[in-house]
Amino acid sequence: MKNSIQWSAGPAGKRPREVSLSFARRVLTPARLKLLRWIRKAKPASIYSLAKTLKRRKEAVLEDLHWLKQAGLVKLEPTTLKGRRRLAPRVSSSRIAVTIRL
Repeated sequence: MKNSIQWSAGPAGKRPREVSLSFARRVLTPARLKLLRWIRKAKPASIYSLAKTLKRRKEAVLEDLHWLKQAGLVKLEPTTLKGRRRLAPRVSSSRIAVTIRL
């Protein structure tokens, strides 16, 4: 892939994923990195509670989660909270390693 980078996030030994540089730029924005850090730290019970805590619109958080999920950086786990089904965002890794080929 021309102008590509590799990144890995997850358990050691997991094969790095090759993505385009433009995709990586779209995914690794300051706001999305902040979201990843917050999800890892707080382990929110739902997307709604995450948006509420961060004082962001739920739709904006959903869009960010969509990109992060596409990149393999976030999983949405089905849970039940007060008898209602929810999706709880989870981050399994504590770091993202990026390799750029010259």
